[in-house]
Amino acid sequence: MCNEYQFRVRRGEYDWQFSQIHVPINWTDAELNRPCDRLFKPTNRATMVRAIDPADPMAGVEGLEARWGHVWTTSKTQG
Repeated sequence: MCNEYQFRVRRGEYDWQFSQIHVPINWTDAELNRPCDRLFKPTNRATMVRAIDPADPMAGVEGLEARWGHVWTTSKTQG
């Protein structure tokens, strides 16, 4: 199993898509400077989007860069 995925979306596209459904998105860090056509492995950092409060979908989402082989289930800022 190769465990790779290809990332082709810039953050501006995420911002636009979430604004269309009126869900706020907050980014925890700066966008990485890398090409969109590169393959990523589990140890590489990738853009992820997760709910701030899963019980309240309209609370918004949090965008972050993390190793996609280890997805955080809660925000680091929440403790």
